[in-house]
Amino acid sequence: MSAAAAVVRLDEKRARALTRELQKTLDLAVELVRELHERDGWRALGYDSWPAFCRAELPQLAVIVRGMPKEERRAKVSELRASGMSLRDVSEVTGLAPNTVRADSAGVQLESVKSRDGAMRPATATAPAAPVKRRPKTDRTVELLRAAGPDGMTVLQVAKELRCPQHKAAATLTRLEDAKRITYRRPERRGQFGTYVAGRIGR
Repeated sequence: MSAAAAVVRLDEKRARALTRELQKTLDLAVELVRELHERDGWRALGYDSWPAFCRAELPQLAVIVRGMPKEERRAKVSELRASGMSLRDVSEVTGLAPNTVRADSAGVQLESVKSRDGAMRPATATAPAAPVKRRPKTDRTVELLRAAGPDGMTVLQVAKELRCPQHKAAATLTRLEDAKRITYRRPERRGQFGTYVAGRIGR
C-alpha cells in the first residue's frame, strides 16, 4: 500500500475543530502583531525598523496571509489597519503589496497612523477620489443659451462662460446650429455680433 493510500481523511467534526483552532491562532497572531507594532517591540529586539523586524522574525506570517482565502485575508488586514498601522507597515508584515492592503481595508477610515519613527501623523486617503466627468461642451452650451432666454448670447459671451477661445466657441455653436439645436439671429446692423438662441425659432 502506498503512503498516499494510507492517509486517513478527516471527518467533518475533526476538520471543523482544526479550522476553529486555526482561526483562533490567526486571531492571536493579529493581536500579537498589533502589540509589537504599537509598543515598538522591534526596537526592544535591536532592529533598526519595523520592516527589518518583519523580514527577520515574521517571514512565515507573510506566507500564511498570502495563502488565506480572500475574505479571511481582508478581515485580518482590516483589523491591522484599524489598529492604526500604516499601509506600508501592514504590507511589511503580511507580504502584500500596499495597493492590495489599501483595497483589502477599503472600509477602514483612520484619522491618524503611526509612522515608522513612532510619531502619529494624519492618515492618507484609503482610496483616490473618483474623477469628475464633465458634461459635453455642446450640452453645456445649449444650457447656457436656454438660461439666457429669448435675448440669446453672442459668441463672445459664450466663449467667456465656457472659458475657451472664441474660435472654439464658434465651432461648437456651428455644430449645434447644423444639428438644429440652436438658432443664429443675424445682427440688425453691420459690425454687431449676432446672437444664438436655444431651439428653432422664426427669423
